[in-house]
Amino acid sequence: MRCDVVKFLKVLSHPDRLRLTMELIRGEKCVGELAAIQGVSTSTVSQHLARMRDAGVVVGRRRAQKIFYQVANRCPAFELVERLAELFSANGAPRYSRTSV
Repeated sequence: MRCDVVKFLKVLSHPDRLRLTMELIRGEKCVGELAAIQGVSTSTVSQHLARMRDAGVVVGRRRAQKIFYQVANRCPAFELVERLAELFSANGAPRYSRTSV
């Protein structure tokens, strides 16, 4: 699936999805890990990931009973999100707290 830039930016306009995307830039994670990191329910994370997957922002890989997600590297905006992650974590800035985005 090819990433549509307008859909990509629309998906990232939601603070929780932006934080999830930035966390996934750091590496592949399952829903439970993302929920614990973000401090939200697994149901909420799953709903966000479904929208992100539909927009071509993330891809999932099933391993046993879990699906591991990562940012789709063929998405043209991958470098943009990677750069945002670098900027927000530079110089000891707080990592994507619920109030920082």
